[in-house]
Amino acid sequence: MKGMSIEQICTALGQHLSRMSRKVNIVFFSIATVLLILMALPATVDVLARYLFSYSVPGTVDITELALAMIIFGVMGYVNDNDSHIRVTLLLEKLPEHVRAVLRYSSSGLSVALFACMTYCMYANGVNKFLGNEGSYSISLPLYIFVFICTAFLIGHVLSLSAQTLLHLADLLRSRRYAGLLAGTALVAAGMAAPFFLQDTVLGGDPAALGITGVSALMVLLFLGMPIGTAMAGIGFLGMLIFYPTPRTALSMLGGSPFSTAS
Repeated sequence: MKGMSIEQICTALGQHLSRMSRKVNIVFFSIATVLLILMALPATVDVLARYLFSYSVPGTVDITELALAMIIFGVMGYVNDNDSHIRVTLLLEKLPEHVRAVLRYSSSGLSVALFACMTYCMYANGVNKFLGNEGSYSISLPLYIFVFICTAFLIGHVLSLSAQTLLHLADLLRSRRYAGLLAGTALVAAGMAAPFFLQDTVLGGDPAALGITGVSALMVLLFLGMPIGTAMAGIGFLGMLIFYPTPRTALSMLGGSPFSTAS
């Protein structure tokens, strides 16, 4: 990379990570597709057993719920690689291209920070489940195995987001939109630092005010084109960071809630 400009380096790294991401995430997507097909088998067998023999097959709910979690996390990177997120584009399409470029860069940058943090927290959650020997509700399947699998799938998503961020950065540099680059970087920094500045305000002690502010911020992010799932997860996590006195509770929930909700 000697002699290359920063824009060329960002482009080369972004393209390399994008190729790597697509190779990894297509495998994860294929696994999720197979799981989706197989997930119907336990439920079908259980329904037939109930109807014919008045017998419930143990573990049907456990297997279905854990498979569903792996399916959801398994497709996330593939969806991002193909830019197939659900977005609200009503306002975004009316904005000038240079503004949209800044929003794409800041949105992907904040997404990298959020999902990288989620990946680490989910890994820590898996370690805790391993040490605590936690099992599923009916047949005590070791939960840490499935948490680690979902964490691996989430790494593919972070890889895709990182490639996307680098390419958006390269696009801003290529078009010499340096003011936009500074504005986008400032938005990313502000989003990451906001909870620590807002914790000592009225939002930190008033759940109603925090809720109203959170919903308002969510609406703004949605109309600015951030993917709906990412916006909801990000605002929820920031709200927890503001409300709870220490980050430990919010980080614990970020590591556990996505998996438990998906399953």
